[in-house]
Amino acid sequence: MGILSKPTALITSTETELNCIVTSITLDAIGSTVDGTASYSWNTGETTSSIDVTMPGTYTVTVTNESSGCSDSFSIDILENIDVPTALITSESTELTCIRRRIILDASSSIFESDFSFEWNTGETSTSIEIGEPGDYTVTITDPESGCTSSETITISQTDVLKCNSNMALFKTAEISGNGYVGDIITYTFRVFNTGNTVIEDITINDGVLGILNLPISPGTLYPGEVGSVTASYTIVPSDMARGFIENSAEAAGKEAYGPMIYDISDAGDDTIETPDAQGNFDGEPDNDPTVIYLTGPELIVYDAISPDDNDGQNDAFKIGGLENYPQNNVKIYNRWGVLVYDKDAYHEGPYFIGISEGRITIRKGDKLPAGVYYYVLNYYDGESMRSKAGPIYIQR
Repeated sequence: MGILSKPTALITSTETELNCIVTSITLDAIGSTVDGTASYSWNTGETTSSIDVTMPGTYTVTVTNESSGCSDSFSIDILENIDVPTALITSESTELTCIRRRIILDASSSIFESDFSFEWNTGETSTSIEIGEPGDYTVTITDPESGCTSSETITISQTDVLKCNSNMALFKTAEISGNGYVGDIITYTFRVFNTGNTVIEDITINDGVLGILNLPISPGTLYPGEVGSVTASYTIVPSDMARGFIENSAEAAGKEAYGPMIYDISDAGDDTIETPDAQGNFDGEPDNDPTVIYLTGPELIVYDAISPDDNDGQNDAFKIGGLENYPQNNVKIYNRWGVLVYDKDAYHEGPYFIGISEGRITIRKGDKLPAGVYYYVLNYYDGESMRSKAGPIYIQR
């Protein structure tokens, strides 16, 4: 009588875990050891030497030696790793307009783990993207371990971009504090209007005469119909008085959101009515007229007596009130015989005449002039022409 041979059951498989990539696993018992003809019985009810499974669980095969009736069983556990993300796209709008030229598409509110990857149909791999063209945008989220993916698509539409119009208008006005003389302050107010239908950002003012560069307005971003403003001050100097006016234009510079730079030259107040420049000229463009302030200097006051030797600190020098407003000037002083004893340009700057000879006479230069009557001649430019003023001056010793 022969010895009964008991088989040795064995299940082999290239995978033991189901996921989004591996959706079916083959379990093979053909490697079992059987001395004779073998039969196979799986706990799934199948009787083949191998089976394909698509669900996790414990799978058992019983291998029987048909000659001896002896059998052996083997079990294998099939696991499942299917962590499927959920893609979700959010955005502030789904329509591109003249005001909203760019849209951010955000997938960060999707359901995913930290090591999951993102890929948009634009080729970008961030959780959010910024787009400026209409169309369908799709994000795909992938679990690198299981291969599971989820996709979401959003459609972005667009209004007719040809109707978009980026424009602004700068108006500049001025207000003088005081009489408009040297040292007085002029306050300029710059107002920028968004006259288009797009958003304009980072708006600044440039004015060469005032010496300002990239002066920001408030607010610096203007939506259609909004107005921003800023002020700047200027101190009147002698050269302004000599010219008789202050004329200047400013420039506003801004940037269309996600678009080109935009510029506008200031107007004096009403861009439908043309105003002339300081010389009375018109250029045919009413929307960029310069701001002109005409300066009329004060009446000159001549203090016609000096007493340099009385040590009271008063009337020690010959002074002309308001002369600083006419910096192009000259003062000459003559004695009673018409001999020049003093001559100075830009007299307002000093030093002033204190009864000391500066001319070519018998008295040496630098010596005191004798008391008596002398005569001054003042020549000055008032912004239009040279003017003269003359009269007596008294030296008291």
